[in-house]
Amino acid sequence: MKTEDALAEAMSAHVADVHASPFLGGAVRRRRRAHILRFRTAGAALVTATVALGVPVYLNLIPGTNTAAPAQAVHETKVVVPNVEGLTPWQADNALKAVGLVAQPDGNATVATQNPRAGTQVDPGTVIQLTVNPMLPQELGDLGDGRKFGGIEIGYLPEGLKWREWSGKDRFGKDSYTTSFDDGVDSGAYSIQVIVRRGEAVKTIQHRRDAVAGKDWTKVKVHGQEGYLANFGEDGEPHKVGVYSEPGGGTHTIGWNENDNLAIEVMMGPYRVEKLSKDEISAELKRIADEIKVITN
Repeated sequence: MKTEDALAEAMSAHVADVHASPFLGGAVRRRRRAHILRFRTAGAALVTATVALGVPVYLNLIPGTNTAAPAQAVHETKVVVPNVEGLTPWQADNALKAVGLVAQPDGNATVATQNPRAGTQVDPGTVIQLTVNPMLPQELGDLGDGRKFGGIEIGYLPEGLKWREWSGKDRFGKDSYTTSFDDGVDSGAYSIQVIVRRGEAVKTIQHRRDAVAGKDWTKVKVHGQEGYLANFGEDGEPHKVGVYSEPGGGTHTIGWNENDNLAIEVMMGPYRVEKLSKDEISAELKRIADEIKVITN
């Protein structure tokens, strides 16, 4: 029998019951688990693979002299667990999904700990247990309507937004303060979050300034001070407001320094972003920032 005929018969016999899922392409795009099956046949080896992170499916025929053997499962490539501590559950979920992992949060504020720890090598699809800081309004005391905290007063909020009745201290560095507001519609997801950084906490946003350096489209003036307006991706890189749409999305943020010891950031949640145009996102963040007052007494 000719080599070509033997190869064809071997391939037919060993892949007759192998069917590609109709969702295969979507699964690869979503960076789901990678599966590798090796079939060894007389005179040839047939390799079928789908690889995580968007690598296309491929077939590779390699001449050989191995004798027939049953199908063997090959262990999939490990992925490195990213550091998601300090992120919101939504941000952590996107960061983990981006590398093919699954989040299982316990709480609804910012991530306090994760298991396995950042840097651990695990199988794609591994569930990452997240312990989340509770949202406790008593951390800063009774804030009334939530607009006065951390030495500032929020003068303007979009119509329909109400305080989420929580606040946090030292979650974004020592002497930082934060709270948020939502419309009560999108499963409690925040619409606007404000972070006040004082003293040592001011240094924790230096990476923002480094990231926007040299990018004119991020520049904005707030209270006469130069600030930044950008959509920060999960990797910390800035993108133009309303433009970044890669998996994982980002956080639309306006930030500025009132002085050397006071920095403020206003962030817009993803559900609100989806409802607005690029120009509306920028205008709304800018107005909130402009109408924030520093309480001096």
